[in-house]
Amino acid sequence: MKERFEATIQKMKWLMWDPDQLFLQFKSKPNWLFPLLVVMIGLPLLGVIFPQVATGFSSLGKYIEFYQKTAVQTGVDASEASLQARYYTDIVMQGFGILMIWLFKSWMCGGLANALDGEGELKQAFSIVAWAYLPVAFSKMITLLTAGLFGTGLAFHLGALLPATMQATMQTSFLYLLLREINLFVIWYQVLVIRGLRIVYGVEKRFAIFIGLATWFAYIGMSVGFTILSWYTF
Repeated sequence: MKERFEATIQKMKWLMWDPDQLFLQFKSKPNWLFPLLVVMIGLPLLGVIFPQVATGFSSLGKYIEFYQKTAVQTGVDASEASLQARYYTDIVMQGFGILMIWLFKSWMCGGLANALDGEGELKQAFSIVAWAYLPVAFSKMITLLTAGLFGTGLAFHLGALLPATMQATMQTSFLYLLLREINLFVIWYQVLVIRGLRIVYGVEKRFAIFIGLATWFAYIGMSVGFTILSWYTF
């Protein structure tokens, strides 16, 4: 256990100061356990501690009470068992949603890297993406923690730089949705993915940059697109 802990600390140091050394390990031994624990346990745990941040309600009782009162308008199954399942699903999705993003990006990065004269396996791409995502995961934890403690989460995206009055009027604007997807930690994440693809898959720098940006833009397009679609009823 002590050796595993020390190895994880060493990987974190490499991630911060020498990511190339970290990614070299994945050429022979892919590993994603620690990042997986962070997003599948750490983020949902914060959701349990601060349920209002994850679900919008301070307790399961208030969540059930609200949806039972508004069942006709929302069309939600008002049974207590169903609402309990939805409540805990909202909390678990804090981590599970990120896992789905990892799988999609890993599949895209690995496939494109192999198509562009690289060589590697999906588990290696998944290791790159999982570890590269850690700065974003920790920034999300800070946002959840500050929101739970102070009522307002510390936001790192570019949209937070807009004046408060402008943010209030732009919540449903295309520009705000784009700005919300861009922050320093996300850019760091993309840079790490690009470096990881160069080290592990051996792709040329220009191809690695193309893959990193293409998968990032694809994610932004889907995230913004699905949000806009949610504004309309069909």
